[in-house]
Amino acid sequence: MRLRERMAVAALFGMGLIVSAAGIVRTWFIYRSLFNNEYDQTWYAYPLWIAAAVEIDLGVVSHYVRLLISDTMLTGHRYAPRPQY
Repeated sequence: MRLRERMAVAALFGMGLIVSAAGIVRTWFIYRSLFNNEYDQTWYAYPLWIAAAVEIDLGVVSHYVRLLISDTMLTGHRYAPRPQY
């Protein structure tokens, strides 16, 4: 494998680790919002909604980065034509 391909694979795995870390943070906020002894549940659930949105957005971005990297690696062109079926 060429160095460029190795770096692309490392970038993809790095994005996956970032998305996994965001999932762990979201899980922590779920635990914290469910098992607190305060009366205002909405106040403690607010970071949970932000963490969930960030996790989803990072997952979508990493998916499109994967598509961009695979097109670039396979064809050598930045904008590769799609095959016609």
